Amino acid sequence: MRPSSVVFAVIAVLAVVILIRSARVVPVQRNDIVERFGKYHRTLAPGLQVVWPFLDRIRGSVDLREQIVTMAPKPFTTSGGDPVTLSLNAYVKVVDATRFAYAGPFLPALEDKLTATVQTIVGGYDTGRALNHPMQIVMAATEMLEEALQPWAVKVTRIEINDVKPPPPKDGKGWVYRKVA
Repeated sequence: MRPSSVVFAVIAVLAVVILIRSARVVPVQRNDIVERFGKYHRTLAPGLQVVWPFLDRIRGSVDLREQIVTMAPKPFTTSGGDPVTLSLNAYVKVVDATRFAYAGPFLPALEDKLTATVQTIVGGYDTGRALNHPMQIVMAATEMLEEALQPWAVKVTRIEINDVKPPPPKDGKGWVYRKVA
């Protein structure tokens, strides 16, 4: 075997490796974050993309589909001091993948902000209003969360109340609860 054919084979193998490592297929509803030398370089949109194999690194992928975050039942105190237990689903969608990727942990922040927001809203209602008007809680929470989640570039598409439990009855009197559609 001649030395020139060995060099040619090595160059051909290197070229194939570079071609394979440089092609990147990004699925629909996802963006990939590319870093070059440890710093943000660009965001890859869905489709066939090309990256420099030894310079660029894929930091991670951001799912752009709507995500459901479920909050377990928690007691919230009304203005009258009564505990009302609510469980919620928050539907969120990433608007800007780059800001989302570098903003820090999202789920713990969302759960904390959702709990604080609902407590603020329910704390301003009396027990009857909190039980009978869950849509007011949902609308107010959606507005407040939209503003609170701006650093993550996340949009709150909707919030659903799964379950509302009234406080235990006082002095043998029960609460009247009617579900509002």
